[in-house]
Amino acid sequence: LGWFFYRVSPICLVPGLSQNKQKEIFIGNLPLHVKEVEIAVLLKDFGVKSVKKFFSNFKSFSFVELVSPEAAQLAVQRLNGIPWGGQRITVALKDNWQGHGPPRNRTEKLPKGATKQDRQVCASPQNTTEMPVQRATNEEQPVHESPPDTAEMPDLEEVPWEELGLNCDPVSKSDAQLCPSVMREVRYAVPMEMRSSFLLQMCKECFKDATWLFSVANVQGKTGLLVMDTLPQTPYFWAICLTEECHQKMQTLFTVLAEAERRLPFLAKRDVQTGMRCLAECSVGEEETAWNRCWVLDQGEDLAIVFFMDLGRSIAVPLNSLRHLDEDRFWAISPLAQPFVLQDEVLPHQLMRREIIEGTVVGPSEEPQILKFVLRAA
Repeated sequence: LGWFFYRVSPICLVPGLSQNKQKEIFIGNLPLHVKEVEIAVLLKDFGVKSVKKFFSNFKSFSFVELVSPEAAQLAVQRLNGIPWGGQRITVALKDNWQGHGPPRNRTEKLPKGATKQDRQVCASPQNTTEMPVQRATNEEQPVHESPPDTAEMPDLEEVPWEELGLNCDPVSKSDAQLCPSVMREVRYAVPMEMRSSFLLQMCKECFKDATWLFSVANVQGKTGLLVMDTLPQTPYFWAICLTEECHQKMQTLFTVLAEAERRLPFLAKRDVQTGMRCLAECSVGEEETAWNRCWVLDQGEDLAIVFFMDLGRSIAVPLNSLRHLDEDRFWAISPLAQPFVLQDEVLPHQLMRREIIEGTVVGPSEEPQILKFVLRAA
């Protein structure tokens, strides 16, 4: 239980979203065969919003937008220069990148030998990231954008006000104050790991029982929560209710997991399968790790994406770092963490983990497994 020490810390809530400045990073010296989804897995812990990969016959690189400038800075600090895919990758903030590649803006002049195709690519308003320009030679090496993993969505069309179904009259921009609740309302998509379909499948495959999913709504009233993971700049987070019963469950679970970590061998890469119940090491602090239960969501050549149900977190781990945890006794205790949503506030852009917050559970949200939480006034 040594890793489970925590501190009480106030939340610095933000009223809205921060600016886009410095959220995009450049990743260079990528393997030519790497896919955008693999790049997203590499950056899973930093909150990936979009990935765009480019390649030629000689090099491959990518631009990735993350959830916040702080996440971008952290990704640069932790990933720049690491070996990945048999090559040592370069990671830098897009604005600070000084390598050969796309112009800094669309008004920058192209080299004299640039082809017509190069000029069209860099001038096209449909490209969110400019393509790199190379000087023409006798044997030009074309630069290509990787085929997207999913089709791009078309631009949203404007909907007439009368079709919106809003309970107030149309207003002009100058009269926007007449309907402030409509102008300021922001709706957040429910994270995949918090959705009832995902949690129901997890309960059936891991715990052979869905009772926990229907019992989480029983928590009500004033309580303290130990935050295990947050989705920055949204109201959603995972937490453990600080009750005596939960403390006893944690002691029992971590005792048997410590014994399993000493006894169970690592799985071979070829033996890891989607849907397996496993034991894996996960970061629980800046420099701390602990072995926890997890569910394998997907696997690739070297990495597996797993969901840690006691932390409320999905991350990528090496295939050969997993241990098979298939005995039912390890799954007799239901998940420790459960999903919450702040009723009126938005979480800060920094990740919050192992911090205590106090307030009131006021009931289920539109998704009954996600409880609404109101912070205690400072």
